[in-house]
Amino acid sequence: MLGRILSRAMLTTYAMSLTTKVFTAAMRASLVDSVSDWLAASYPYDTRPTTTSVRVREGADDPVFRVEISETDKTNSAIYQTQVTVAALDNRLVFEVRKILRPTGTAVLPRRKFSLPNPALEKLCEQAANQFKVRDAEQLIDGQVHLVAQSVQGQALAAFADAPSRQLPIVIEQTQGRVSSALATAGLSGVLIGIAHVFHLTTADATNGFNEYRGDKLLTPEAITIIWPASQRPLQIFDKDASHVIVPLIEAATASISPVIVPPKIGQRISGATVAAPSPRPIIAAAPVAPKPPAVAVLVPTVPDPRVAELESQAASLQQRIDDLTVTQDELMENIEGTDLLNSGLVDERDRYLNQLTGLLSLQGSSDWPHTPSDAVARALQMCPNLVFHERCKTSSDGVQTPNGKRVLESLIELNNLASRLKDGRIPVHMFDLHARDRLNFAADVSDTAKHRYSDDYAIDWHNEIVYATPHIRCGDIRIHFYVDRERLQIVVAYVGRHLRDKSTH
Repeated sequence: MLGRILSRAMLTTYAMSLTTKVFTAAMRASLVDSVSDWLAASYPYDTRPTTTSVRVREGADDPVFRVEISETDKTNSAIYQTQVTVAALDNRLVFEVRKILRPTGTAVLPRRKFSLPNPALEKLCEQAANQFKVRDAEQLIDGQVHLVAQSVQGQALAAFADAPSRQLPIVIEQTQGRVSSALATAGLSGVLIGIAHVFHLTTADATNGFNEYRGDKLLTPEAITIIWPASQRPLQIFDKDASHVIVPLIEAATASISPVIVPPKIGQRISGATVAAPSPRPIIAAAPVAPKPPAVAVLVPTVPDPRVAELESQAASLQQRIDDLTVTQDELMENIEGTDLLNSGLVDERDRYLNQLTGLLSLQGSSDWPHTPSDAVARALQMCPNLVFHERCKTSSDGVQTPNGKRVLESLIELNNLASRLKDGRIPVHMFDLHARDRLNFAADVSDTAKHRYSDDYAIDWHNEIVYATPHIRCGDIRIHFYVDRERLQIVVAYVGRHLRDKSTH
């Protein structure tokens, strides 16, 4: 029994839900089409890796449409499941997204208690919110950052925070005098659809109006404030980093949002039994019955047979064993599937690292070993297929004569590994910086002086748009600057060379 409980153990790491009682069949069909398009674009059948399996529940008469994607977590020996459900139940339409972690091994390992939707799934949630147009205490759930500039708007926000019917938390960041790139919550509104409302107070008047309405000084420029519903104590976050805002909200959502209860599908086996559709019986006119002569009632005493009770007990015991064996069989099939996904993922990861190790060992003691940053870039062009090298990168290291080409190449190889995980969704784009800090001497940005006074040093032309490669890796006196394309999930290496101009430049 304990083994059965452990094999069923699952941890919800992300959850969002939208519900409306005002809907039509066309609205449900449109939402199902959106989920199907997302599935086809994100997990195309012909290029789907062996570490990913997809199950779809759908039917002409089935009120529930559900997509379940299982992906191997190669480092933690576990399966990440993403469930997207569209269900018309109890005269209401429900759209729900859940990410679930299911362990497949016995090792005791640290695991993240939360995860984030990738940009494609985030866009799907935004489409659902636009179709549902659900309101929370009269505030539309639309995945937008709401700007508050006037004193009266600050007072209205304070009144909304006090509304007894409010269900979702409110995230408030004060933005006066700050550039948008420095805001921790600027890109979180889409991630928090159905989980929280995001507000930016752009003036001191708005802040004063909010505090005056409440009669306290809850909002301060030094902190991001989360106001929970149901009179819970507000949370103030002084370390203005996106992850510090996301973590408590996602963990609160996974612990609070109850999953939608869907009925079993017709024909689905549950504990050894099969749910069957009721079949209509033909209506046949009864033949006339001739009256019978009155019969004399004969009372026969009923004598209980002890063998009947014994047989019924044996039948109940056998049925319980059948149910237990069916559950065990289902668990074994799930574990086999999970093990296959895990093994395939480990093989792919092993082959990639083996190829890199072989390439590095082949350079040991040879004349091809990179001595300068320029040599390292030339070698990385062959060894790092998951990186995109901008034309500027190929020339920026020319003439730089420093003997740390090996360190530059090793950093580019590790960046290539992170780019691979970003591309296949194993690293959410919002968490890329955290993973880069764990593995590299990484800085997510440059100083404000560098961005404003020497912005041209960091600018590149990318798909007919000027973008800024401010994230960088430190390699002694060499810097590797790159740009994270959050839409295409690509890492674009823009510059490899000496330290660019910044606040220390005169």
